[in-house]
Amino acid sequence: MLILYFSASVIALYTAIQALWLSRLGPNRHIYRAYAALSVIITVFLVSTSVFTIAPTLAVATLTTKLQGAAAFAYLIALNWLLARYANIPWRGAARRFLLTFSVTAGALGLYSLFLPAGFFAARLWPMEPGGLITFGFDYRPASVIFQVFGLIGVGWCIYCIRALRRKQPLAALLFSSFIALQIITHVSQSLHYFFGLTAIPVLPGGMTYIWFFVITAILFARDHEDTVLELVAKNQSLTREVSSRNAAERRARLLALSDELTKLSNIRNLKKTLEWFPKEIPNARLLLLQIDYFRELKKTFGEAKTDQLLLQLAERLSSGNSDSELAARISEAQFAILTSEPERYLYTAGKSHSPTSALTRPFTVGQQTLDLTYSIALVGLGNESSVSDMLYHAELALEEAITNGGNQVIHYDGEFAEKIQHRFSLERELDRAIEDNQLALHYQPQVDSTGHLIGAEALLRWRHPDHGWISPNTFIPLIERRGQMVSFGQWVLEQACRDLKAWQQRGSFNGRLSVNVSPYQLQAYNYGQKVLDTLKAYDVPPSSIGLELTESGMVEEASSSLAGLPLLRRAGVTIAIDDFGTGFSSLSYLGRLPIDTLKIDKAFVDQLGTRKGDALLKALMNIGQSLDLKVLAEGIERENQHRALQEMGCRYFQGYLFGKPVSADQFVLEQPKAVSVGASDF
Repeated sequence: MLILYFSASVIALYTAIQALWLSRLGPNRHIYRAYAALSVIITVFLVSTSVFTIAPTLAVATLTTKLQGAAAFAYLIALNWLLARYANIPWRGAARRFLLTFSVTAGALGLYSLFLPAGFFAARLWPMEPGGLITFGFDYRPASVIFQVFGLIGVGWCIYCIRALRRKQPLAALLFSSFIALQIITHVSQSLHYFFGLTAIPVLPGGMTYIWFFVITAILFARDHEDTVLELVAKNQSLTREVSSRNAAERRARLLALSDELTKLSNIRNLKKTLEWFPKEIPNARLLLLQIDYFRELKKTFGEAKTDQLLLQLAERLSSGNSDSELAARISEAQFAILTSEPERYLYTAGKSHSPTSALTRPFTVGQQTLDLTYSIALVGLGNESSVSDMLYHAELALEEAITNGGNQVIHYDGEFAEKIQHRFSLERELDRAIEDNQLALHYQPQVDSTGHLIGAEALLRWRHPDHGWISPNTFIPLIERRGQMVSFGQWVLEQACRDLKAWQQRGSFNGRLSVNVSPYQLQAYNYGQKVLDTLKAYDVPPSSIGLELTESGMVEEASSSLAGLPLLRRAGVTIAIDDFGTGFSSLSYLGRLPIDTLKIDKAFVDQLGTRKGDALLKALMNIGQSLDLKVLAEGIERENQHRALQEMGCRYFQGYLFGKPVSADQFVLEQPKAVSVGASDF
């Protein structure tokens, strides 16, 4: 008997340790914790029982009987909680009240056992004759029948849990049922033997029931191990698939982010990244910026599909045979860049002049025809001291010079060329005095509706230089941006527009809406929206008579925080338009998130009217605006047939030379009829 109890104790302790380790893993941690608690309690009970049989003194025997009583009540509590956890009994209502009441009452009785003279089950202990295994005898306390009542209540709860468990885990329900049945048989045989004196009835050792309990836990643990392993394997496979999918998505994203969608060459972003290290690591590094001459005309003649094939052929020639120290990129519709240390692959050099090699001039196949292309090319030497922006700026200046000179030529950015553009830098410096010396002016271009009525005007900045006369906006606007003066110039434009508008309104010569262009740099200024409203208030201009035009590319490039002032302006009545819509390659999600009123379709799309692709693009852009309940205004209308075609497509608002060129404020009110009132028009 002693060996049985000690063996069961060791098994109980091992089970407790195993359950505690498993409770750190998986979703069944609460079940394993209950297993561990029950195993510890059984260990205490069995060790106490074992020690009692060999107790050397009365004090030791008394301590063991006290621990037996406390452990017995704790056993009932732990067994009830274990089965409730295993059967996943909902923790609410009657079930929660029963468990709490039972646990508190049984726990109190277990503590009470520790303070009784011989524990809860024994009335007294006495020494027995030496020579036997058990050295102390005992009488059962009549009050110990309370434990029998609690045991019966616990059995009822266990049967309730097993019934719930049977539907989900029949094997576990069967094993627990056998354990409860064995527990009942053992309990009844002991009661009949000790309480009623039926000594003829054999008593099943209590240790046997606990060993069977540990057999059950071993079976269930093994099954849970298998389930856990299978679950981990499934999770690992799922994670592997997820990682593979994400890696593939990241590779696609990097490819899309750093390459051109049509030609698969690098894009401008990858070009800039490469320029950061290329001049430092590649000797005699050169940057070629190449633009196909008259590409717009080619596209009108052959259509988009065939010109796309043309671009693909050129991209293949530029990338063919490239080494790791070369890069070909497409940076705009008809503009390419080449980073190389061997410019002779693309350019012949004779003295100071350069001309394209056969790699560029060899005829291209377009449908059934062959076509010779000419190019405007910039050649820039890359020094270690140059920044990326300077390299690209120098290349753009040289390319602009080649285009201005009629194309089909190569411009080498060198010291001689730098002198030619020195006056541009002087213009840049003289911009500082342009506002102070009243050299700036606003010109206004009319905006009309489908009936030809004037509904508004766009304010366009002009610079009249005291020595060079009128300077093209294409020349000085980039200089303003380069010097970081867009905020101050933008504020001047807004204030001058307010002055002119107020003067027109006071004379009753204009009741339409005046649109002002806004740079992304202005949007980044602190509290921009409130500053605009303060300016309008200072000039007594109603917010509803002012509109702001934002470039699409500027919206996409700037962070969302820089656009935070737009809702404030929109609520005040200021209208918001997207200028050059369709040219910024933006996410359409901006249209849904920002308080936009109007989309302005860029002149580049209007110029494609009459072609299948051009008409389809225009219809698509207008459908986008109309589906989002936005007004759509077409820019760059120069011919009546363009006007009629756009009207047939459903466009209602127009701007362009057909209706009037940009003119000064005084000339505008003389040339244009009185505008439709903002309140009377839905624009």
